[in-house]
Parts: sequence; structure tokens; C-alpha cells
Amino acid sequence: MERYKAEFIEFMIDCEVLKFGDFVTKSGRKTPFFVNTGFYRT
Repeated sequence: MERYKAEFIEFMIDCEVLKFGDFVTKSGRKTPFFVNTGFYRT
């Protein structure tokens, strides 16, 4: 994986934008991660 991709993933985790766990989408599908773009700070 390119360094910039890994750094972006780390940034998303640090900002609590990317979370890992057991989540269910609005459509009812199970997923092991959740991306909350509302947590990005500008």
C-alpha cells in the first residue's frame, strides 16, 4: 500500500471518522467498519 494511503487511513482513525466493529447499514447489511464523514473537521 502506498504511504499516502496508509497515512490517510491513520488520519481517518485518529479523527474517529473510520471505526471498526459490528455495524448494520440503513439497508440492513452487516459491515465490519463505519465511515462517518460528518466527523471531518475543516
